[in-house]
Amino acid sequence: MRVTLRLPLPPPVNHMYRVFRGRIVKSSAATRWQTAARLLALEAMREAGEPGPAARPVRVTVEFQYRARRRGDLDGPLKCLLDGLNAACYDDDRRVVALRVVCTERAGCDAAIVTVEDADDAHDRDETDANGRRPRYAR
Repeated sequence: MRVTLRLPLPPPVNHMYRVFRGRIVKSSAATRWQTAARLLALEAMREAGEPGPAARPVRVTVEFQYRARRRGDLDGPLKCLLDGLNAACYDDDRRVVALRVVCTERAGCDAAIVTVEDADDAHDRDETDANGRRPRYAR
């Protein structure tokens, strides 16, 4: 499986939640973005011939394209983006075993180019953490 999506930039994690009547709830902007992203991802999965969300380890590559110099953290929009692809590209975001994120400046509009593909055992599972241990993967 290999699916590539072009999505509008997700809201950063600082804009993802609001306090309403003393409770923390997901903001309407985050809910709208995730719903739109999920629909685009489901359509791309259908076009790629995938029967449904992957129930196996996947590798995700994200390229954030900005028209001008960006503000904020590189990891700010990731939470909303990965949650938005839940139940569309993979059945649970625990299936993401490798994540690569880059930020570029491009003319045109701001966008997130997302590629979701099957994790390659030889490439992704031979990595070790800082202590020399192999990471645990969702099964």
